[in-house]
Amino acid sequence: MFMPVQTDRETPMGSGGGQPAGPVFSIIVAGPSEPAALHETLASMLTLTAPAHEVIVVDTDTDAETTRVLRGFTVIDPSLRPLRAPGLTAKSARNAGALLARGPLLAFVTPGTRLRPDALTVWQQQMTAHGQPVAAVLGSPGCPADDGAAPTPLTPTALMREASPDPTAPLIISHAAWTRIGGFDETMHHAMVEDWLLRAISGNVGITLGASAPVSDGRPGSVAGSPPSLQTWDRLWTRAVAEDPDLWTRRHAVRARHRRALAVAARRDGAPRTLAFALLAQAVAEWPAMMSRETRATWRALRRVVGRG
Repeated sequence: MFMPVQTDRETPMGSGGGQPAGPVFSIIVAGPSEPAALHETLASMLTLTAPAHEVIVVDTDTDAETTRVLRGFTVIDPSLRPLRAPGLTAKSARNAGALLARGPLLAFVTPGTRLRPDALTVWQQQMTAHGQPVAAVLGSPGCPADDGAAPTPLTPTALMREASPDPTAPLIISHAAWTRIGGFDETMHHAMVEDWLLRAISGNVGITLGASAPVSDGRPGSVAGSPPSLQTWDRLWTRAVAEDPDLWTRRHAVRARHRRALAVAARRDGAPRTLAFALLAQAVAEWPAMMSRETRATWRALRRVVGRG
């Protein structure tokens, strides 16, 4: 069983007579990381304004340079709480960070994401849209925040519309909802967030989908995301259809988009051209109208599949 390693920077809730009760936000930075990506994210944390927050960074000890970057920021950022978790997989890091979170709002952020100074204020507003607290908000990196717009309800159809959601999307969850729904299912490779959101929809705890997120314009995180495997996607699809039977009528288009994204990701990750092309052929066979309705995206995928040596 994994046991978090408490650092000297960690203080139990409520300790110290005159100290504040605790942070409003617990920002959890976890996932595959390159030194430059982690540096970019932690540097943006230094600019954050109110409300009070803590930054929990899960260090799996897999890269010495990344660890050095983290140690450097620990010296200058009093809100930072490093969590040493040697040998922990990146897929488990988010759950590990949440175990130490003290704030009523959890913000899961991927290394490489740059937050605007007012990010926490915007997220807090979105989490209480129209005076009704919501369980979670899923943001979209790269888009300027629309501070006046309330998040729209998340449906299984909206969640399954994209075969490979941006892996750098910040996810803000109320601690109460996290406790009720449970942590991420680590067997849902490349689909842990989507699976958690579907479980929350099933639990009827008020999940919403943010139209945008308070992140700075600029390059996305350096760690590229991959769509889920065929088996994982089928598990996700089964759960989504159980919540929204009408989604079944869109099965061909949704499944085809996933196969297309999987073909591109497979080739990018070094899979043989024949395997990637077979996945793309499956996508077109599943939904032939893809060639006419999504011509540009399909031809772009074909070029990436056959054009890389």
